[in-house]
Amino acid sequence: MSATARVAAVPQQRQPLVDERPTELSLPLRVLQAPRSQAPRKPYVLLLSGLLTVGLLGSLLLNTVNSQNSFVIHDLRGDVKKLNQEEQALIQKVAEQESPIALTQRARGLGMVPSASPVFLRLSDGKILGVPTAAKAGPKPAPKPVKSVTKPVVPAKPVTKPVTKPGGVQ
Repeated sequence: MSATARVAAVPQQRQPLVDERPTELSLPLRVLQAPRSQAPRKPYVLLLSGLLTVGLLGSLLLNTVNSQNSFVIHDLRGDVKKLNQEEQALIQKVAEQESPIALTQRARGLGMVPSASPVFLRLSDGKILGVPTAAKAGPKPAPKPVKSVTKPVVPAKPVTKPVTKPGGVQ
């Protein structure tokens, strides 16, 4: 142990302050009881229990709303899935109708025929390239029968009731 540590370990005596009064002249002191609080506890307990109840009910309400929203989200995701499938089917149908084969079939159905000698117009000088010739029409396609969407109207049969005379005799 160093010399400084030994000096610090020795307890020092308290030096009396100049302003201190001797203990004989001090006033007699006595210990008093702490005053009891007379505040009512019932409102405090009711307030805390009310806050706890409101908190629990709020938590239950939020949980219930969250569960309902999860069901709505699930249903909406199913709807989105169905709509995406429908969109893909419509895109595929449009692609089929825009194909060259479908366009050729529809053109022939309208009575159009392919040209044997195509002619081109050069836009820079307006010159026509190629010799235009009239296309020859083949046999006309038979018109497709029109399907009726509405059902034929069937006349209703008249309802005849036997006429009864008073007294039950016909």
